[in-house]
Amino acid sequence: MEKKGQGLSLNTIIVAALALLVLIIIAMIFTGRIKLWRENTDACVNKGGRCVSDDRNAQGEYEYCSSMYDKIIAGDCPEDMICCLST
Repeated sequence: MEKKGQGLSLNTIIVAALALLVLIIIAMIFTGRIKLWRENTDACVNKGGRCVSDDRNAQGEYEYCSSMYDKIIAGDCPEDMICCLST
């Protein structure tokens, strides 16, 4: 008499893993972690940009932004600085 091994099927393991992933995402949404993750991904440096002093822009010394970067955006840079972002 042959006995079949008793265990979890592959489908059950995959469904359980997906359910766990969904629960983690829901928990992140309700605890505010998504906002923190999004802020970090939207960071100027994480997008390949560079924070530069806004005073230089007023004095016309913005060679870094004009020659190497096409777009200047408001990012998460400190006050009186702007984010030069390559497009």
